Amino acid sequence: NLPRDMQFKRENMLVLGLLLGPNEVSLHQINNYLAPIVNELVLLWDGVMFDNTFEYQESTSRNRTIRPKFD
Repeated sequence: NLPRDMQFKRENMLVLGLLLGPNEVSLHQINNYLAPIVNELVLLWDGVMFDNTFEYQESTSRNRTIRPKFD
């Protein structure tokens, strides 16, 4: 976990995309855009298994923090 003063710095954030336009985006468009992202997050929910690490024979890495920002 990053300290609060570092959490929202640009270099510590991952922007998955922007939905731009003069008109409101339809629910269908949003679902098509978000589906691949959600599918990837579902796969990562249980963590990523590593066969060999420095300290352990098997290790699992997990991160379940998602902070959406909407403007």
